[in-house]
Amino acid sequence: MRRRSEFDAANLLIAAFFAVAGVLYLLFRLARWGWHRYIAWRSEHDEEFRRRRLLMLRGSELAVMTPVGFEMHCAQVLQSQGWICCTTRTSGDFGVDVLAERQGLKVAIQVKKWRSRVDLSAVQQAATGAAMYGASAAAVVSVSGYQPSAVRLARANRVLLLSYNDLFDFTRRGPSARR
Repeated sequence: MRRRSEFDAANLLIAAFFAVAGVLYLLFRLARWGWHRYIAWRSEHDEEFRRRRLLMLRGSELAVMTPVGFEMHCAQVLQSQGWICCTTRTSGDFGVDVLAERQGLKVAIQVKKWRSRVDLSAVQQAATGAAMYGASAAAVVSVSGYQPSAVRLARANRVLLLSYNDLFDFTRRGPSARR
């Protein structure tokens, strides 16, 4: 039977081997790719990460934000991705909180900052509000998920159901990604 110190030495040797192999692999890839390309890619990636981190809310920040403040924040996130956004008034808005437009596509967005899962009334409001504002697409943004009835109704009415984190990839995937 081997002693504990022999196991520790063997594990240390294996870990060192994989660490050296990883460093050698990275150096090989960088030499093949070129340092200037790597540095350019890294600076782009870091800038994108910083931009997204500045906009993304932490749980504690989200908890103290008012629903109207959350609507404005969602509009800011979309504006950072090149959408032209405006928030509607707080009452009598036909169920649309944010109107976003980009490249001829107008999206009516209902924003819900509920603690419980969003029900089908939000989907109904988004669908009818999109028609009232002449939008070509409707979406609902929620921080807490959706009830099954809301998901069924959204599929039938072609309303996008998005989480807060989906807003950060909304431009890349496009509004038709979750229909």
